[in-house]
Amino acid sequence: MVGIALDCVETHYGFGRQEVYLTPHQLQEFQKYTWGEWIQTFATLMWTKVSTCLFLLRIPVAQWLIRPLQAALVILIVSNVILTLLWIVQCQPVAAAWDESLHGICFSKDQLRSIIFAQAMFSVISDFSFAAYPILMLWNVRMRWKTKVGLYCLMGLGVM
Repeated sequence: MVGIALDCVETHYGFGRQEVYLTPHQLQEFQKYTWGEWIQTFATLMWTKVSTCLFLLRIPVAQWLIRPLQAALVILIVSNVILTLLWIVQCQPVAAAWDESLHGICFSKDQLRSIIFAQAMFSVISDFSFAAYPILMLWNVRMRWKTKVGLYCLMGLGVM
């Protein structure tokens, strides 16, 4: 809901239009709400992955399968908190991220891109890992081979 609300406000301030057609005020407001939307995106990605991890932890399995999930949970939370904080403090003062008249000290475009790529890397790795994890859980379960392959395919749909 928060993302949709931010999208609506961003659209009002110029999302989808070329920068040359925006007034300075529209551009500044658009940049402010885009900055906020990245924070919301980081939080949404983190809590989605955390809920998936917590779901997988509810499935009763051997201890050697639980420890990696617990580690993944800690890594996801710590990495997302760090990346979100880096995004928030990308400029000093913070408002300089969208208000160029403040002449603040900001991260370079490459540094901002690195924050986004790091977030994407954690997201992709966790997506594939969590989608493949049920395969490990079902590996030694006694069932017909065709049933097992069907379950692997069904559970692997999380990759999409």
